[in-house]
Amino acid sequence: MIYVPVLQDLFGTAAVPIDVLAIIAVFPFIVWGTDELRRWAVRRHAAPPPAT
Repeated sequence: MIYVPVLQDLFGTAAVPIDVLAIIAVFPFIVWGTDELRRWAVRRHAAPPPAT
């Protein structure tokens, strides 16, 4: 909706520049990768299950 010129005037918004969109698009991958590294570290340092 922010890209429709009439709605931009109505809401006082502007389109996001493509370079900003490119930077923002990288962040989900950074967060995902960091979370995967954290999970790997937790699994690696977790105590072994008790013997039954």
